[in-house]
Amino acid sequence: MKKVCVLIVDDQEEMLDLLTLVLKGEGFYPATAIDGRQALKLLQEFRPAVIITDLMMPDISGIDLIKQVRATPDLAQIPILAMSADSTGLLPEAEKAGATESIRKPIDLDQLVARLKTFIPYSSPMNKQS
Repeated sequence: MKKVCVLIVDDQEEMLDLLTLVLKGEGFYPATAIDGRQALKLLQEFRPAVIITDLMMPDISGIDLIKQVRATPDLAQIPILAMSADSTGLLPEAEKAGATESIRKPIDLDQLVARLKTFIPYSSPMNKQS
């Protein structure tokens, strides 16, 4: 079975490194983007099975990223897991924008992996068909 690609978007390199390590250990193929702009560029090159995005990022926020993904027909069906340490209502706003689910930081890594596995069918393609 091919490894399933998960795109992780966060402006904190420590979080990218931690999630990359955990997801590799669980058999996923993690790709990373340091912000929403880089994520959108990567999404032109491949289609991940799931996107995990932080919400509070400079330039293109996670909520704006979610809206742009949902507005793009080729990407609109990708499950999106939004994450944020902010408690001022960004997680419900992310779900309203189209996030499949949301999770509060600090993240329970076991819970994150369990949620990811519910999003991914065994036959999920790793790369976009050209």
